[in-house]
Amino acid sequence: MRRERASLSTNEDRRDHRFGQGANVGRQILIIAISSLVLTQIAVFATSIYLHRALAHRSLSLRPIVELVFRIALWLVTGGSRQQWVAVHRKHHTYTDREGDPHSPRLLGFWKVQLGNVYYYIHEARNPRTVATFAPDLAPDRWEKTVFSWGWTGLGLGGA
Repeated sequence: MRRERASLSTNEDRRDHRFGQGANVGRQILIIAISSLVLTQIAVFATSIYLHRALAHRSLSLRPIVELVFRIALWLVTGGSRQQWVAVHRKHHTYTDREGDPHSPRLLGFWKVQLGNVYYYIHEARNPRTVATFAPDLAPDRWEKTVFSWGWTGLGLGGA
């Protein structure tokens, strides 16, 4: 009887050690899933409210501290540039579903745009002419030059 308990205890210890000192794997998966949902919602709100409504269309004014919070959030979850995002979006509205639209499902195909939109966005965002033409009002400021231009750093910190 004592040998069985000792053996069982040793096997449990080995099993627990494999998963990180007795950590509950199900709980870790749940935390990762909830964190992913929260980060996705932060990106959606920041994109919709800040990039889209406040910057691209100028239909909303935000206090400077709120803008900074949105910029930090976007830097941490996307690593992207506000000037590039706004330029691509404004170009999209200028040429909606016509030649020149950077991500038109009518021109490129629905599934191609749904599954490859990041590629089309990055391709157009790297075009200096697009940025200069469609977002000259968002020239890089002090924050952009010193902090937010380090996109991979923000994305890395956000993922940590």
